[in-house]
Amino acid sequence: MKVYVGRWDYLPEELEGYNGLSQMKRMDVAVEIAREVEAYAKTHEVEDNRMGVYTPQEFEEEFNQTLENHFSSEVYWIKIF
Repeated sequence: MKVYVGRWDYLPEELEGYNGLSQMKRMDVAVEIAREVEAYAKTHEVEDNRMGVYTPQEFEEEFNQTLENHFSSEVYWIKIF
């Protein structure tokens, strides 16, 4: 199992948010994450290290250790396969 994390503000409008995201296949989600990381890097000097692919243990550690850094569902979307 893998946990995929992207940003709502970089998800294409034509996907219609969660509706489109929920219908995407694993490879499509992986490609979308890569696209979002690249797009974010073009407009920001500092990386958003939360976007990416996690094992369940990695995600648990990241989520539980970022209480002060606001790992927020308002900013990030999560898809689990």
